[in-house]
Amino acid sequence: PVLEEQFSLALASHRPVRMVYMSPRLSDELRIDVYLLFKVFYERAWYVITRDVGSRSYYPCRLDRIKELKLLDGYPIHQTLGEDIEEAHYLMGCGWGMTFPATRKDADRGKTCPETVVRFSAKVAPYIVEVSGRHPMAKVGYARDGSGDAVFRIRLLDLWEFKHWVRQFGSNAWFLSPPSVVDEEKAEVRRMAARYGWSSDP
Repeated sequence: PVLEEQFSLALASHRPVRMVYMSPRLSDELRIDVYLLFKVFYERAWYVITRDVGSRSYYPCRLDRIKELKLLDGYPIHQTLGEDIEEAHYLMGCGWGMTFPATRKDADRGKTCPETVVRFSAKVAPYIVEVSGRHPMAKVGYARDGSGDAVFRIRLLDLWEFKHWVRQFGSNAWFLSPPSVVDEEKAEVRRMAARYGWSSDP
């Protein structure tokens, strides 16, 4: 209850907070001073989008991973809330899910990354094409060979979450490029086969 009260007060008053945050992807607790911008629900969990007090860097924090939250004194009230909300939405559009670039500079770097291309079988292609507008940087359409398959193209700075999204389609989705990602996914498929005790050897 105390954590919820502090969170609600910080959002309402636009005052910065000192947050203690712990994620399975971190080796230790993270202590950061941030402004809270807005909440968003994604993949069965609530997140708060934050901006670092000392820089224009933006990060998502899952609410149930926040261990402590304390209102900070000695910092100004958040004067650029509207601008920061707009910037955060832009950066989210340059990533995938809650994995997005922290700064505008990182977002610009993402635009120069090799294009990632995924092919989806005709079985799931209608779903993929139907939601072609789900991402502002993606290009989606049917393959030109008449197979009914869909081809999905995108440039992302961080592919971690995107890969997990593709994998949920199983054998109905496979990476075509870049070669480094194709090789990584082939290795992952071999590891999965080994987990099931299956081998392609005669």
